[in-house]
Order: sequence, then structure tokens, then C-alpha cells
Amino acid sequence: MSKKILEAIFSESLYCTNIKANHKKYLKALMDLKMHQVYIHEPLLEKSKREEINTGNYISVNKKILHTKQFKSLKDILYKEIKTGVQDAFKYDVDFTIENSWGTMSQPNAVSEFHTHSNYWYSAVYYPHGTYEDNMSITFDKSLPSFFTVPIKQYKHYNQHQYVLRVTEGDLIVFPATLRHKIGFNFTKQNRYSLALNILPKGNIGDNDGSRTI
Repeated sequence: MSKKILEAIFSESLYCTNIKANHKKYLKALMDLKMHQVYIHEPLLEKSKREEINTGNYISVNKKILHTKQFKSLKDILYKEIKTGVQDAFKYDVDFTIENSWGTMSQPNAVSEFHTHSNYWYSAVYYPHGTYEDNMSITFDKSLPSFFTVPIKQYKHYNQHQYVLRVTEGDLIVFPATLRHKIGFNFTKQNRYSLALNILPKGNIGDNDGSRTI
């Protein structure tokens, strides 16, 4: 090999785009959803004690909001854009289904925890509001452990442990459901809303004794 090259193998990829939609309409629909508080994940703490700790984060009771008439038109838009990410960006030759979807609300100064979406293939988040000055963000965490923490000359995708992505109105982020992530700190004095969803591959997948139809 005559050239000096750097290959980012087995990378965790994000598909980021900005969609055209009636964002105010969908923001209003999210604000109208019935929600319940998200509790901290601490197994050694009794449920009653967990409920006393206000994280400032809320999630919709309905986990299939894209199947409702209020969000039907948005579902069509999101499906088209996610399909572009799955097939054109990630280069997968497969269709998919949007399995579940829910609204989230974060109060000012809300604190979130890192988490994944078990039992799903890819996840996505849509933001119906927010400006660059609002500092709205989503943070991703490296899945594999790092055994050494050494000084970094210049931050790149292949040498950082966390990645903070600032988001604004209309942004849509698609990422592996196994990738640890959390809602960024809400620096504003207003509630922050977003819509999240999970997808599964559709059709024939796998080979030989690992093949199946979903």
C-alpha cells in the first residue's frame, strides 16, 4: 500500500436532514398530547422514591401517535425522508415499517439520561421548533468502552467519545437504535418538544438458517 490512508471502519452513522412541513401544526399537536413523567432508571430506588425525582422530561401516553389523524400527513413525510436515509445514504436494499412513535416534552433545565431503543433497528427524531440560538441538541455516546483517555489534538468522528448535534426547526435525525443517546439540556425558558420513532426492516432478511420474513 503506497498511500497513507485513514479508514473509519464499523462506524456509527447518522442521517441528518431538514424537512419541509407545517411545523407549527405538528408542534401544536404535540403540545396537545397527554403525557406522563419520565422517571430516572435506578433499580435500587423504590418506585415511590423515583417518582419524587422530577427529571423535567415527559413522554406521550400514546406510543403510536403517527397512526392518528393529527399526524397522518407527517407520517408520510417522515417515511419518505427516512427511506432516503436507509436506502440512499446507508445503502440498505430493504423496506421498513414505522413501528411506534411518541412525543417528548422537556421543561427548562430538564436533565436526560443516556438510553437505547431495545428490539428495534433504527430510530429517528423530528424537531418541530427551535432556533440555533436556543442551543437545542441531542447527544450521542460511543457504544464501545474506551480503555484510555488521552489528549486529543483535533476532535474527529473517530477519536471522540461523545457527539453533540445541535438541532433546529424541521431537523430529522436517523440513527441506529442501539446507539446510546440523550436529549440535550434545555437552556431555554420554554418547553421543548420533539417526536421520536422506531423502525424495523420489512420483507425478507438474513441468509440460510438465519433468514426470516418480517
